[in-house]
Amino acid sequence: MGVVHSDLTDAELATFSCSHSTAKGMLISAQANSDDVVLVTSGSGGVGSALIQLAKRRGATVIGLASVAKHEAMARRLAGARPTPSAQRSKRPWAETR
Repeated sequence: MGVVHSDLTDAELATFSCSHSTAKGMLISAQANSDDVVLVTSGSGGVGSALIQLAKRRGATVIGLASVAKHEAMARRLAGARPTPSAQRSKRPWAETR
């Protein structure tokens, strides 16, 4: 066991396991795999971020919905996420990752 140095509170850090457990349960229930496209609403939130990461690990194509204002932050947090050209042109609130 190690020490976690973070600006987050203990309560905030404790939510990570909840988010990932919820996301994992959703993927198991849906039987998501590499043949699937997974649409994640609120992709910039806790469960949404976890769902995107876990679905990518399963090899699925992932489309995450987020407001345009959150695209850049979402791309930084989630490796490989990028706004699609159509989202940039039309200001649609979504980004895609593969």
